[in-house]
Amino acid sequence: MPRLTQAEFAASFSHLDPVFITGESGKEIASYCKENGVVQRDLSLIPLFLRDPFQLVLRRRVHQSWIGVSGLAAACRDVDVLETYELYHLFSGQAATVSKKLQIPLVCEVWTSFAKHPAYLLPPYRWNVQKVIKQTSLFIARSEKAASALRQLSVPEEKIRMIYHGVNIDRFRPSKKNPTMPVRILFVGELTAYKGVSMILAVWPKVREKFPDAELVLVGKGPLFDQAKKTSGVSAVGYVSHTKLSAVYASCDIFVSPSQDRYLGPLLWWEEFFSYTLMEALAAGLPIIATRSGGIPEEIGEENWLIPQRDPQALLQALLDACSDSVRRGKLREKNRHRAETHFDLKKQTAILEKEIQKLRI
Repeated sequence: MPRLTQAEFAASFSHLDPVFITGESGKEIASYCKENGVVQRDLSLIPLFLRDPFQLVLRRRVHQSWIGVSGLAAACRDVDVLETYELYHLFSGQAATVSKKLQIPLVCEVWTSFAKHPAYLLPPYRWNVQKVIKQTSLFIARSEKAASALRQLSVPEEKIRMIYHGVNIDRFRPSKKNPTMPVRILFVGELTAYKGVSMILAVWPKVREKFPDAELVLVGKGPLFDQAKKTSGVSAVGYVSHTKLSAVYASCDIFVSPSQDRYLGPLLWWEEFFSYTLMEALAAGLPIIATRSGGIPEEIGEENWLIPQRDPQALLQALLDACSDSVRRGKLREKNRHRAETHFDLKKQTAILEKEIQKLRI
């Protein structure tokens, strides 16, 4: 299912007329598209193989699920350029087939930031990746790390453009919160161990010993939600609609994102490729505490608190330092906002992308 930020991306085009093709997107996205004049074609999800192992094991669909969308070719009947994202998503393979059948250019947006991702090596994803690489006319790398990974996969340099994504910096912006008020620390994402939430909760009592009025705000759902609800000084608010999320950022002082790499045996399976929430935090002018996972250092720069992964003591020290150093927080507020305006303004970044897509139509 798509994020609302992807619908917002579609709405940010100014020279091309976007058609937002989704799979069972839900009411929030449908309402947003209707309100913002975005043509949306919501398709049914269909199994592409007899069984989806992820559905069997996890009891839910994930990005790697063996599913696609029905009627994609018909939904692309009046489309001049087709854009998909990630090489290994099986619907990207479907998009490659439709691109070839309808003889329209295929653009593939890539966030995955390392070339030895298991999905690039293991079937059925490997066959999918090969098909997408062969058919794609333009690869949009969403980070320098993603561009490097594409080169390692032997994608021709002339087909690669590194263009950062962005967020709505008019909506996500610094607040006028009184810096003398109790410090509020924000996490937005899935409440899981690999996102670092268990480590945050483990050190939080020690933060409260030093700063009794400090509050930790956790936005999102996940297996650690119940534990968070029982922890003193923690406000676990669950899911917040994206249109209301900017107000939550504006009410906080520090953003924390201690993500941890995930492995499939000895193989790296996931790292924080490039985070929407970190772009939102930058735009909101929040100082950031984050780990050196994937594209995080590239995204937030070296001036924020960057700590090693799986190091509770380093996280605790960073939280204590950030809570106590209002002067540094004030400087980072301005620098992070400037970084967002420079690199992650959704309208500016989409305009750059539009120019590249228009070249395919000449």
